[in-house]
Amino acid sequence: MVAKVKKEIILDWKKLKLWKHQKDAIESCLKYCSSSSEKSHLVLLPTGSGKTAITAILSRLIHGIKN
Repeated sequence: MVAKVKKEIILDWKKLKLWKHQKDAIESCLKYCSSSSEKSHLVLLPTGSGKTAITAILSRLIHGIKN
């Protein structure tokens, strides 16, 4: 099952100070979550690139948590 992303919350994350590769990863994941694809989606980033921050932001976006 593909999660539905709350559109009104998506704009807030773009105000965060993130590196370009983090923003690209978030946008890629949001695009995947908004699609009807049944395939898996893998985010592959090197050590120290902020995968934990990306995951935290995505979990809040997908579940609609505002704070």
